[in-house]
Amino acid sequence: MTETGPIESAKWIRAALQVNPYSYHGRNSPSTKFSDEQSYNAALIQTLQDLSISMIAITDHWCVDSALGLARDAEAAGIAVLPGFEANSSEGIHLLVLFERNTPPSTINAAIGQCGVAPSCPNGTTGRPYAEIMQSMTEAGALVIPAHANVANSGMLTGRSGNPLVKMIQHPCLHAIGITPDVADGIDQEAIFAGTTPYARPHELAKIHADDICHPDTLATTGASSWFKLSACELASLKLAVRTPGTRISLVDPSTAPRTVLGKISWEGGFLDGVSLDLSDELTTLIGGRGTGKSTVIESIRFVLDLDPLGPEAKKDHQSMVRNVLGPGATVAVTVNGVGPSLETYEVTRTVDQAPIVRDSAGAVSQLSAKDVIGAIEVFGQHELAELAHDKDNVAAMVQRFAGPDTQNEDESDVQLRLEQNRTQLATAEADLARLDGELADLPRLEEQMRIFTESALGEKLTDQQLLQKDEAIIAATTLRIDNLAASLQTITNEDIPGDLRAELEGLKESPRAETLAELSTALEAAAKTVEASLASIGQAVEAARLEASRIQATWTTETDGVRESTAETLRKLKDDGNDPGEFVATSRALHTLRQKAPARTTHQGKIRTLKQERTEILGELQIAQRAKAQRLRQAIREANAATDGTVNVRPVESPHRDHIKQLISSHVSGGRTTIMSAIDSDGFAPSALADSARLGRESLEEKFGIRGAQATNLIAAGESLFRQLEETTVGLAADVFLDVSNEGDPREYRKLEDLSKGQRATALLLLLLGASSAPLVIDQPEDDLDVMSRDVVLAPARNDTVPIQEVSVQTARH
Repeated sequence: MTETGPIESAKWIRAALQVNPYSYHGRNSPSTKFSDEQSYNAALIQTLQDLSISMIAITDHWCVDSALGLARDAEAAGIAVLPGFEANSSEGIHLLVLFERNTPPSTINAAIGQCGVAPSCPNGTTGRPYAEIMQSMTEAGALVIPAHANVANSGMLTGRSGNPLVKMIQHPCLHAIGITPDVADGIDQEAIFAGTTPYARPHELAKIHADDICHPDTLATTGASSWFKLSACELASLKLAVRTPGTRISLVDPSTAPRTVLGKISWEGGFLDGVSLDLSDELTTLIGGRGTGKSTVIESIRFVLDLDPLGPEAKKDHQSMVRNVLGPGATVAVTVNGVGPSLETYEVTRTVDQAPIVRDSAGAVSQLSAKDVIGAIEVFGQHELAELAHDKDNVAAMVQRFAGPDTQNEDESDVQLRLEQNRTQLATAEADLARLDGELADLPRLEEQMRIFTESALGEKLTDQQLLQKDEAIIAATTLRIDNLAASLQTITNEDIPGDLRAELEGLKESPRAETLAELSTALEAAAKTVEASLASIGQAVEAARLEASRIQATWTTETDGVRESTAETLRKLKDDGNDPGEFVATSRALHTLRQKAPARTTHQGKIRTLKQERTEILGELQIAQRAKAQRLRQAIREANAATDGTVNVRPVESPHRDHIKQLISSHVSGGRTTIMSAIDSDGFAPSALADSARLGRESLEEKFGIRGAQATNLIAAGESLFRQLEETTVGLAADVFLDVSNEGDPREYRKLEDLSKGQRATALLLLLLGASSAPLVIDQPEDDLDVMSRDVVLAPARNDTVPIQEVSVQTARH
């Protein structure tokens, strides 16, 4: 048999399965557009090559001899040809009957006779019933596909319904149906491909595009061709594809969706020193005996791409491999077709005890990280799935893959950061107010002392001294306010704000509307100049105030020289007479200083009110972010359940991991904490609710959480420092997984993951992984953790694979 070149591993190829030869008679016959067969064949083959269509089926009505010239020319041009014919059943249904490459024409003519007609009979001649043609042609080795099934008169899904249509759909030899995309759906078309009652079948029906091709131009239409993942351009591979359509058939070009592909991995040093492996774009399976390095390959991929294992045991195993198998100085390199529209090729290299280095296709070191170029990829070590089955949070993280990249996480992190900053600022403001209140608490005592002094003879003699101290307190308060303003200005420089405003607008120069958008830079420059002028003006105002205050203080000093000399004389005389004026002077000075500080209390209170209002708003943002996160998980769960067709059922639950909350409590609350910890472990627990109850007091804590006695007292005593951290904390959502363990045909019977055997747990998680996304999936010996009864389930996962995937499954030789 003539080969177009072997396909070493399964690859996506484009195929047109209803190409008509030059002598085809019917509507739009090629002879009406081309003068001879040679010109038609040449034009058709050129278009096939231009569109990268590498396989065709030639299917003239009840005729194979008319296709011989086109088949010969196409094969010579490197295009695989499946010979065959188009049949017309007694019910008027058109069927494509495809045979293996290079099947002799005599064999196909004999098959036409089996269908009840003579070869090359007139177009429109009907043969045997649909069911008989399906059965006999399948037994003859052909693949039979109802053509343009939703097109009136000749389509299987038009002109018939009810039990006759159900029997046709459920025929055991039917595996694929051709649908014309620009025509309305046929009868029950959606239900038929969904496999719902009464059209339920043991296996999914493949939907393909295979419309009539009578002119090269029609090859570019949507309905002319389909993409099949084949290991060879042969009918045997096509039969496998239509039996597993979820992973091997696409109605759109799979290559148009950017995806990550691992290309080649190599080692310098360590156990695999000098080894280099080329990985298939589609599926790579490493088979070898014990100790041949299969797990080292898996862990090397994880190492070079800087991917952390999820499970604690997996982390230990990975670190041990890096330390003991790769060893000091060993280097791993892997080529990656990166994510994104450009699909640029990168090489990622990493040496033990160093960070990964990313180089672009030109060999230049890139600023991108390994995660930037690899995008989504999953790597699981030996027995890691079984380990993850014990952790509901890790299962939830796995399910999140159905929702794609988490764009909400950065938003929530920003909210958490602003809450932490607000908490710090609020604590500082409250501490400042408390410190001021502590000082002001002495005000009544000082005022009482001054009243006593003032009413005494000593008070009368020191009136001038008291007035001088009032003045000095005013001067000191003024100086303090100017110093505080100057200190505030030191937190920003003249370049902070203007510098940000003047930063270059990325992409402006390359924009086709750069002239218009340049006005944005003009507006920013104007703002920068205004800010600079304002900052300079404020700085000048501070210095002017400082100079003016110094001038006024100097003037005051001059004006009070006589008074101060007089009061000094009075103080000396009082002391000589046996009096102690020092206490009066100290009390007077302290009193006037405190009175100058008192107005600052209003300022502190206003700042605290503003910060609390800001905190309320940020907490609202946190709730919104957490709701969005929960909604994203629920959506991912819905998609996960749909992807496994109900075999695995995932449900959102509260995370059982509350250690972060318990550690927070332990860092603030001493003594017994048993009832507090019990409350944290309870269903429906919310840290913010605990904080709210603690603020209300012991009665609320006992009523809502069962926390009483010394534990309630100690919790309340922790105060806002703890309460605010609690309201920033969440329990979060995890995922419960249930596996359908019923026998085929029986009602579904779901069992919770923790109630399953080790093998069944691994089965459930592996089904989720296979259905989650089109990202590369690398698993080390998954079959080791599967029950024997579970392996058949995993061999045919419900995976929507319109985008190719790459799996590296490391298995033992006996499998």
